[in-house]
Amino acid sequence: MQQQNITGGNMAHGKKWVLTPEILETIKDCAIKGVTEANIARIVGLHPTAFSTKKKEYPEIEEVIKQSQAGGE
Repeated sequence: MQQQNITGGNMAHGKKWVLTPEILETIKDCAIKGVTEANIARIVGLHPTAFSTKKKEYPEIEEVIKQSQAGGE
């Protein structure tokens, strides 16, 4: 899978990262394919540590990862 930044901006330039339906779908697709959470973080434009923080802020991230890894839709 080719790495892409789908946040529309560079976090270093003060852009706020917001979970969108498109990002959630990307997370789901990656989890289904077995992509590691560290790599999912990079794909959606976050450092892995920031991704962990966002999982707490947006519980649906953790939910979609668990469902996808369990084979659910």
